[in-house]
Amino acid sequence: MQSVVVLNSPEAADELLVKRAKNYSERPYAHVASELLSDGQRMLLMPYDESWKVRHNTMYTVIVDRYQRSRQAARKG
Repeated sequence: MQSVVVLNSPEAADELLVKRAKNYSERPYAHVASELLSDGQRMLLMPYDESWKVRHNTMYTVIVDRYQRSRQAARKG
């Protein structure tokens, strides 16, 4: 059975969903998919922790860099 939380003001929603987001952003653990199939390396299945943040920032940097290079090449060509 799942718990339900009702927020009755924008301030309460901001407090829980923005200021305390780290407390509520955890993904459910999927042992077979996470550990057995990907050795815990799939970002989609990783817990939201420091390791996830490092991988996310690295991937973001690579994607933005590739995008910017492709845009520059398109402008020149």
